[in-house]
Amino acid sequence: MILIVAPYSPPTRLTNANLGASRKLETIISIFSKLDNNLVLVNSAHNETKAATFTTQRITIAGIELTEITPPTYSNRALGKLKNLFCVDQVLNELKIIGQPKFIWLYNGYAFEMLFALKAKSTLKVPMIFEFEDWHFSRCRGLNPKPTIDYCFWRLAAGSMAGTFVVNNLLANKMQGLTKRIELLPGIVPQVLADIASHSPPFKTATPTINIGFFSGLNAEKGADIVLQLAHQLPEGYVLHVTGAGALGQDFEQAAAALKGKLCYYGRVDDTTLYQIIAKCDVMLNPHTSIEHMNNGVFPFKVIEAVASGRLLISTPVMTEGLLDVLAGVQFVNHSVEDFLGAILVCQKQFITHSKLITECAVIANRKFGEDALLEKIKTMVKIEGDIH
Repeated sequence: MILIVAPYSPPTRLTNANLGASRKLETIISIFSKLDNNLVLVNSAHNETKAATFTTQRITIAGIELTEITPPTYSNRALGKLKNLFCVDQVLNELKIIGQPKFIWLYNGYAFEMLFALKAKSTLKVPMIFEFEDWHFSRCRGLNPKPTIDYCFWRLAAGSMAGTFVVNNLLANKMQGLTKRIELLPGIVPQVLADIASHSPPFKTATPTINIGFFSGLNAEKGADIVLQLAHQLPEGYVLHVTGAGALGQDFEQAAAALKGKLCYYGRVDDTTLYQIIAKCDVMLNPHTSIEHMNNGVFPFKVIEAVASGRLLISTPVMTEGLLDVLAGVQFVNHSVEDFLGAILVCQKQFITHSKLITECAVIANRKFGEDALLEKIKTMVKIEGDIH
């Protein structure tokens, strides 16, 4: 059995959907299923905003059947997540009934996950792997005490990990001296993206239309406001393909209707549909707000996915330390509509000029952050030899 402790908020649970994090977790579940067919997810997301009791049920995620344990939910989500900290013992008791895990995967340095790690260290006594996604203070939360609470529990639990995967070197530095092994994992590349890079190269369609993709949360932090303005300014011959949901979702829906084919808005889509759209795009966009202004504490994992797909990626600056060989083909621009528009208008020339480099970067991204690479690193961290079915 493999135990995963993580918030899971897919589009099917509409209250608090988190598309990017859900997709990443689904990829991890798919990868873990190759190691063991008995998976358990402790879902810490508190998706519901209504009272519900502690539940254990069989569900299917990414085509994989597994057991989901969900702590109680409450009408007030913030208060409910705080109350869930007092449910860790109940979760551990439930796990004693289900079975003993071979290792535990913990998603991000949240209070629930870190408290669980502290208690599991003495009760389950199995290796724990930490996936560190965001620095606690990277986003401005005002007077919200959550980042500080999360930080305190993370600091107590960080030393209990057999290994840690981090999205950038800043987080690697935070973990130095606290964990036995640190590996860079800014994104996980599904095999389907490697196949797209090989079999569906960009700028190869019979029509002169240039297809541009933006696949992210539709909010200002992700740069969706810039994409929306681009949709109105792009000339004929350019088509924007957008998936996702968020605060600007209705604006994209209205713009797609008004622009009559220049903007294709798909809303929330499943992975199969998403990869089909990626395969027909020539260029991908990452207009994320300044990572530097967020203390470099986050890394948009869709950057690695875009590189791995073999497309030209036009992006605002991200941390490149430790990733220079992967990001060498990315065209970095300022966080403005004008800069993105200018880069898009010369994107085909840019790709032709740097096509060899872009292809090489795709190969490196797939080799470093593909499914097989992650599996091998996990096996080493928890000292697994071969498969553990």
